[in-house]
Amino acid sequence: MLIRNHPTGATFASPTSPRDLCTLFRVLAGRVWNDSAVAIAFGSFEIKEETFTDMLLLALAKAAPGQGLHFEAHSRSREGRVSTNNPYPSGADFELTLLGADGFFQSFRVQAKRQYASGEYRDLDLTAKQVSFLRNNSGYAYPIYLFYNIRDPGNYPIYNSKNSTRKFNGLSYWGCSYSPAPIVWMGRNRPTPSDFLPNRMRPWHSLVCYDDFTLSLPRRANNAVKNLIEAADLPDIEPPRLLHYKEVDTWFNVADDRDARAQEYMIEHELSRVILVSQMSCDFE
Repeated sequence: MLIRNHPTGATFASPTSPRDLCTLFRVLAGRVWNDSAVAIAFGSFEIKEETFTDMLLLALAKAAPGQGLHFEAHSRSREGRVSTNNPYPSGADFELTLLGADGFFQSFRVQAKRQYASGEYRDLDLTAKQVSFLRNNSGYAYPIYLFYNIRDPGNYPIYNSKNSTRKFNGLSYWGCSYSPAPIVWMGRNRPTPSDFLPNRMRPWHSLVCYDDFTLSLPRRANNAVKNLIEAADLPDIEPPRLLHYKEVDTWFNVADDRDARAQEYMIEHELSRVILVSQMSCDFE
């Protein structure tokens, strides 16, 4: 199996199959689905969005080398966090960029919300400052909501296996789902999954599973979100667009001082974390 070298010093294998990444996303959704329900059953545990997000990103970081992907993460330094006057940094939990071997990328500003035992995404308040920050500070990144859902028999009737895109069995692939932020903003406060299904929310694995596996990772994600917007059939919703890394001045399109550039970028855009998942060497000139 081909081994490639990265400027970070890491080595990793060429992709075994893009379907493996698809399956990973499906399995991680199942963990969220089941763990959230178990925590509620015990009564003394409350798994917050940050915990689920860290678990998902750690699993992706561990799996990336075997997929022929380079995973790079930067968190804002403590000094950078203290310097901001904004209590709701950008409205996003993190920025995720998918970079293809052709140099085109798709970036998402991701805001995570967990489902409560009541069935609601209780912390999703459309009047909150967090929403206006996400709406106005996403830059070239496309804003999406990532929902962490509970295994709850009361919700089973609203989940439709046809939305799996890969014909996965069971409903636990709904443990992680997503919706474009402009769709969410047209809804109500404290929504439930039934406010989005069947055509305004999809399992998160569809971001990497959608469409032809011969397409690059950012193109699959871009097509998935566009397809969801079309299915939602709502007016005046702008779709995401792919950019080439040479079109933008950002933290990941340089070879040197990447962490310093990332710190500057996070402070400028009031982010706490940026993630790059790349199908190319990242050795930019």
